[in-house]
Amino acid sequence: MSFLSRINEGMDVFDRTGDKIGEVDYVYFGETDIATPEVEAQSVSNRDPREDTLVDLVADAFRADDMPDELRQRLQMHGFLKLSTGMLRSDRYVLPEQIASITSNAVHLNVALDELLS
Repeated sequence: MSFLSRINEGMDVFDRTGDKIGEVDYVYFGETDIATPEVEAQSVSNRDPREDTLVDLVADAFRADDMPDELRQRLQMHGFLKLSTGMLRSDRYVLPEQIASITSNAVHLNVALDELLS
C-alpha cells in the first residue's frame, strides 16, 4: 500500500521552510493500472454527501486544459493530495515526490507553496 495511506484529511501541511501552508483536503491514492478503467482508485474522504463527490473533485483536478497528458497520467497513476490553502488562495495539488515526511498529524513538503500545481 502507498505511503499516501498514512495521510488523512485535515492534517496540517508545511512547506520546506516549516511554514504551515494549509490542510489536506483529500487524498487520491492512485491507480494500479490506468489503462484498466474498471480499477477503482482508493481514496479517503469524510465529505458531506451533499458536497462534490471525490470522483467530481478528481475529475476537476484532471480537467485542466493546460495540464500535459504525461502529468495527468502520472497523477492518476501515483496519486496526489489536494491542499486547501484558505479562502483567498486557490487550492494546490501535491505530488508524492514533493512529500518529505509524514508525522502523526502533519505532512512536510520538500517544496514551497508556489512550486505546487494549482
